[in-house]
Amino acid sequence: MSSQPERAGRLGLAFSAGLLFSAGLVLSGMTQPLKVLGFLDITAIGKGPFPGLWDPTLAFVMGGAVCVTLLAFGWTHRMAQAPRFADQFHEPGQRHIDLPLVGGAVLFGAGWGLVGYCPGPALASALLSTDALIFTAGIGENSPNLRAAVCANLDFCGLELDPELNAATRATETVISKPSSKIEVRVIPTNEELVIARNAWAKLQESH
Repeated sequence: MSSQPERAGRLGLAFSAGLLFSAGLVLSGMTQPLKVLGFLDITAIGKGPFPGLWDPTLAFVMGGAVCVTLLAFGWTHRMAQAPRFADQFHEPGQRHIDLPLVGGAVLFGAGWGLVGYCPGPALASALLSTDALIFTAGIGENSPNLRAAVCANLDFCGLELDPELNAATRATETVISKPSSKIEVRVIPTNEELVIARNAWAKLQESH
């Protein structure tokens, strides 16, 4: 039975590996269905000079991933007799191609081609599937600098803040993102004092 430090180490390593994998999917564009479908649509090669409208970038992503994995596996087997948090390496025992393998590959490819997602990128994309970003209350309504700072590092998920609209907006319900932004950024004023007063009055009424 593994000790508490070993379990913590396994969880930490699994989390780090998952985080690295998700970051790679996002940076490579594999969480974008249109990019994936642009790669899978090989008929687009004939639409104009090579490569036509075909997007070959994901071929480099997958080729690079395979190369790195082969090097890492080879290095690991030479340097270690067993994994850090397990008794032995667990490798596939089956070496031949059979009908279930082919059928599963076909189903996987068909699903990927229909929706532009496979499970890994779908999970990573789910973390980024935000429809809108709302700034409200005192500082959210009245601080263009804060709003700009929050949005500064969100361009990877398609958010585009309009600097002029952001700078000019204070305590007014306004969309401050660019029309091309995949995520709408909106300022919505609130009246916290009125809400507090109404709730306090309701509590007073209940007590009498």
